[in-house]
Amino acid sequence: MEPYGYYPAYTKAVDHLDEVNPDALFANGLEAACIGHTEIWYSEEQRISLAVYSKQKIVRFLAETEDMSFSDAEEYAKSNIYNQYIGPNTPIFVDEAYNPAPTMLAPPIAAEDMYEL
Repeated sequence: MEPYGYYPAYTKAVDHLDEVNPDALFANGLEAACIGHTEIWYSEEQRISLAVYSKQKIVRFLAETEDMSFSDAEEYAKSNIYNQYIGPNTPIFVDEAYNPAPTMLAPPIAAEDMYEL
């Protein structure tokens, strides 16, 4: 694993959270899967900032570094990472545009087709 300085999203999240929420927790060893930070409502009057990780990047990282199949890595992550609650400062784990059945048949979408003008 590279030092965290090689992961810009992780570095920015650490820098930001050190300033606004020093109690925010990080998933140790999964720096490569950090995609940033976000704010959530903690109570009606208070928002807190938390670290955010990509589930897909975690599974890929586990499969590559722990010599697991992707299905084993996904099962391990579900049981041991995503479902762990360590208090209100626990990181958030998100699916990044999950597509269970990608296809090569659909043509790529051109940038000008993504938005109606």
